[in-house]
Amino acid sequence: MGSMERLSLGIEGFDKCSDGGLIKGRTYLVCGEPGSGKTTLGMQYMLNGLKHGEKGLYIAIDEKPEQIIENVTELGWDVAHALQSGSLEFIDMTHYFGNHRLMNETSSTERIVDNIIRFVEEKAIKRLVIDPIIPAIFSDPNNPNIAYFLRRMVHRLESFGKCTALFTSPTPVGSPMYSRSGIEEAIVSGIIKLGFAQPRERVVRTIAFKKMRGSDIDLTTYNFEIRTGTGILLRQPL
Repeated sequence: MGSMERLSLGIEGFDKCSDGGLIKGRTYLVCGEPGSGKTTLGMQYMLNGLKHGEKGLYIAIDEKPEQIIENVTELGWDVAHALQSGSLEFIDMTHYFGNHRLMNETSSTERIVDNIIRFVEEKAIKRLVIDPIIPAIFSDPNNPNIAYFLRRMVHRLESFGKCTALFTSPTPVGSPMYSRSGIEEAIVSGIIKLGFAQPRERVVRTIAFKKMRGSDIDLTTYNFEIRTGTGILLRQPL
């Protein structure tokens, strides 16, 4: 299993849980309750790629890129040079996904996916984050366009094979589900679950792999901190 090319998430000590990192060219789901660290993990993954000369694309759907960049800067990560050089790009898709009519038309869904893939190919993007993959606009989890959108996106990305993607998905507080629709976890290659636990009168953030095709994964749940300058810092197992 170790022969496939792998990419680091950028969280020291966590890659070993996934047999050495994410398999290149596949798609992964990062899920968790609000405030559990999904966007931080996405940016940490991006910044790790930049260190290795891998161009990154961050597609912001529910939050403006300016807000994400501001939060990242407050964490002590300097992304100004990467943004200026074009090695890190942000696309604001809040307006696309704010249109109910567009998102209920199959042809519009196809066009959005195809435009994203064209950008990934033309710009030679190696790391992609879509945050979140199912925007709030899909308020009905049974909307058939959700499955169509996801399957087309994953198929196009994995057929391209050169870009490794993280899709974030918010989970309802206290829910055992990995996504709102239940479709995401069925079609991605792996799931990273973020959450909260209260082991000793103190609430801590948690992280664990829940699924990983092609990998011998360690299912241990770790607690973690978010530290200035470092981001997600793994602590001890729960």
